[in-house]
Amino acid sequence: MTRDRAICIHGHFYQPPRENPWREAVEAQDSASPFHDWNERIAAECYSPCSRARLLDAEGRVRRVMSAYARMSFNVGPTLLSWMEAADPRTYQAILDADRESQPRFQGHGAAIAAHQSIRIGTGSRIGPFCAIADTDFHVVGRPDEKPETSPIDIGPGVRLGARVTVLRGAVIGEGASVESGSVVSGVVPAGACVGSVRLGTQR
Repeated sequence: MTRDRAICIHGHFYQPPRENPWREAVEAQDSASPFHDWNERIAAECYSPCSRARLLDAEGRVRRVMSAYARMSFNVGPTLLSWMEAADPRTYQAILDADRESQPRFQGHGAAIAAHQSIRIGTGSRIGPFCAIADTDFHVVGRPDEKPETSPIDIGPGVRLGARVTVLRGAVIGEGASVESGSVVSGVVPAGACVGSVRLGTQR
């Protein structure tokens, strides 16, 4: 028996605030030479080229130019985006255009998926905008050096998640189930169920 496999790529684009707090401007950084600063250098070497990625054929010739942002999951940190809006408006606009282009393709936008162990999403499932799915707690409160617990998440085929649904580690959502917007899912949601409110699921 063969199984189809797919790779999901998420780009986390971020730069720390580099502005001089008194002048509210990024000062020259010699290590970023020949560019003025590291924001400019990384924008020129990464963020801008991603907006016009070259798709090659089998012989290495450019078949077409496309935006990588429109074909991937990504987020841009607010400090980078605010800098880009003023300093690199062309790339800034290209990212906004790609985000709009990707929405019908990915049936929404703004969803975040963090898989430290395993997250399985069945075929035909639809994930609403700004959903969060994570199989880990990320950290242990009060014990920063302790490894957080992880538990696999299983979302069956044909599941519908409304906007801003949060799926916690260990959750199992059965085939064809629907979860209303704003819900938090843990434990088990039976196949075919239509559920809502907070902290859904039967604890296992």
